[in-house]
Amino acid sequence: MQSPEISEVMKSVTQRFCDAVTAALSGKCDASWQVKLADNPNGAPPDAGGSASFRCWFEGSCAGEAILVFPHETLAGLALSGIPEEEWDKRKGQIERVLSALEGCMAGLAESLDENGATSARVERVEQLELKDERVVELAAVRGGDNGGEGSVLGLQLCLSQRLLAALEAAAPKPFVFPDAVESSDSNLDLVMDVELNVTLRFGQRQLALREVLELNSGSVVELDRQVDEPVELVLDGRVVARGEAVIIDGNYGMRITQLMQNMIP
Repeated sequence: MQSPEISEVMKSVTQRFCDAVTAALSGKCDASWQVKLADNPNGAPPDAGGSASFRCWFEGSCAGEAILVFPHETLAGLALSGIPEEEWDKRKGQIERVLSALEGCMAGLAESLDENGATSARVERVEQLELKDERVVELAAVRGGDNGGEGSVLGLQLCLSQRLLAALEAAAPKPFVFPDAVESSDSNLDLVMDVELNVTLRFGQRQLALREVLELNSGSVVELDRQVDEPVELVLDGRVVARGEAVIIDGNYGMRITQLMQNMIP
């Protein structure tokens, strides 16, 4: 089930799951953890009997499912806080704590997988793990934040359904190639080449309730949905036509394009 080749789409969706699980565990453990792609995967299939599994369902334009598999030793090693002492031996408290943490990150994960916001997500406990055509990716939770446990590594696995991968592959931006009609001397596009269009450089966006808008005043800070290291977007009539890096040119904001979208011209 484990393949040595990981496509760009798999790398992208795996990174988004890693970020989501890292955020989910934040504040839920006695130490800080960063989840990432395992450096040295061993190719072992998930151990259904010795692990707890959680299925993430996605619905909308990027429909499919993924399963996060936490070995029992990983659950114990995470040092999850807020669990009654009597629940530790039964492992019930650990599983419920992880499930609650994952539920809190599903909305953000769904939004990151579908930029149009058409995807919704939910998570549930898997009682009997049965894999079919899923692609298995090995992850590692690396501990930090204290001298005693810094550098400790715990393993977990992400199982991606072919349906979800196919949907994400179809939604992934393709390198833009100008159609042959643009190169033709008699192209109708020549008639509108001098038409001026307004484009917008978008650093991010945020939905605010009317109450929050009315409470804005000088000095208020509005947090956007985009990290500082994520690309900014060039928007034409509500459609993203390019992505790139923000730059400063003679005191003005500018954009260095790194990616043109396939659907730039209807």
